[in-house]
Amino acid sequence: MEVPDKLGLNPTAQTQNSTPNRIIIENKAVRTHLTSGVPGLDKILAGGFLNRATYVIAGASGTGKTVLTQQIAFNHARQGHKVLYLTFLSESHEKMLSNLTDFSFFDRSLVGNSINYFSLYHEISTDGIGGLVTVARETVLKYRANLVVVDGISALRDFAGSRRELRKELFDLNAQLSTLGCTVLLVVDDKLPPSDTPEYGTADGIIWLRNEYYGRRHVRSLEVLKARGAAAANGSHYFDIKPEGLVVYPRTEAALSYQELEAPPSPDTSHRRAFGIPGLDEMVGGGLLGHTLNLMMGAPGNGKTLTGLRFLYEGARQNEKTMVLTFQQPPEHLKLASRSVGFDLSPYIDNGSMQVLWLLPLKRHLDEVAQQLIQAIETHQPTRLLIDTFDNMDDLSLPKERLGEFWVALINYLRTKRITTLGTLEFTQVIGSTIEIPDSPVVMLSDSIFFLRTLEIEGQLRRAISIIKLRDSGYDSRVREYIISSEGLRVGEPFTDQRRALRDSTNPQTRSRKR
Repeated sequence: MEVPDKLGLNPTAQTQNSTPNRIIIENKAVRTHLTSGVPGLDKILAGGFLNRATYVIAGASGTGKTVLTQQIAFNHARQGHKVLYLTFLSESHEKMLSNLTDFSFFDRSLVGNSINYFSLYHEISTDGIGGLVTVARETVLKYRANLVVVDGISALRDFAGSRRELRKELFDLNAQLSTLGCTVLLVVDDKLPPSDTPEYGTADGIIWLRNEYYGRRHVRSLEVLKARGAAAANGSHYFDIKPEGLVVYPRTEAALSYQELEAPPSPDTSHRRAFGIPGLDEMVGGGLLGHTLNLMMGAPGNGKTLTGLRFLYEGARQNEKTMVLTFQQPPEHLKLASRSVGFDLSPYIDNGSMQVLWLLPLKRHLDEVAQQLIQAIETHQPTRLLIDTFDNMDDLSLPKERLGEFWVALINYLRTKRITTLGTLEFTQVIGSTIEIPDSPVVMLSDSIFFLRTLEIEGQLRRAISIIKLRDSGYDSRVREYIISSEGLRVGEPFTDQRRALRDSTNPQTRSRKR
């Protein structure tokens, strides 16, 4: 079998005179990692692809297998290495390459130099798979490649005389290319999870790509089903195909479990984190305990966000670094909102001591948001954090069953970073005496819960604030009036003069509401 046509266009290339032993000596290397160049993927693979190992990239048509392997190939070539891309296409590779021109990783100058494409369709269809190993070995020696991609390997099933023959050829292919110092990516078209077929049995690693629907939402994910010699992150990980190629969002609970984090500290009782709101700090003994998770729960319009912003303002005023993750309002809106109630965030946002991470929740993944939050925290290192709202983050979770593990991992991370977190949580009840606590994992994980609501008293609507729980600290359990005006926020007197308010507010019927 001859070396096939390069790009399906050039005359048959002749193999240079090279001895395998010399090549083996030059390519002899320790089993280090080959970085993929795909954001997030190397973290899932615990560093990248192992050198001289064989990986199967499996999935149905349209899941992104070819884009993934091309992105890896161009990244490897851009680092000065040689790549061999073998296919079983009967047509020219120009069509395949034309589909890559809109991706930023594509570099036409690398094609034919650092990346060489060959079609094995004619040789396999004419001579069978018996010469696969020979032609692959000769081509690797000729172009001195150390990354080999074989796209469409499942087509060999049609040309193999038996399952045993296919297994033998693939075993020999992996052994020969590993000896020559190559890392091999085998691209397999399969709709179902990988089964016990030769392609999978001979591989050191298996990455399975999926393309599924959740309601009306189109979601892509990948999973490492097998990884010899590596502690790959488990579970499904979402990814998007963007102009720069694949962007993978490692599953937060898996990624953080592999990250070396110190044990979370106990709540800091030595220094209270005040709100700076008259009356509210007195209710909690001077402020929130440090390194804790705190909830501001209530219906829309009751002042949850304003209270959280005032908490950040008080920290910034004391020269602390603060941060808000918001899905609702951009920075300019937050500045305007603060000025409307007697304090101004503008100086702190403008000088960078308060960072606003504004992320519209449209078509985002939960892990994408968590990843951006963690990156911002590592850079900014805030001591106070406002998340507005937890509801928006919960709504991004697919499936919902993973929310418990997700929040345990993320909240543990926030505690280890010595951050005092205040989050808002909404429910639909506007007026009434019954508290319908949202069925969110953050409720159970929180150290304190503040409850904001509207009471109807003698034909007037009046805001009220109360504390449902506060761990490791005493607190004022009375229901008090919460006043929001252009002069600021303040907590008024308890509703002791209204028997109905006292009865309905201090002894609420509490029940859980499924979200």
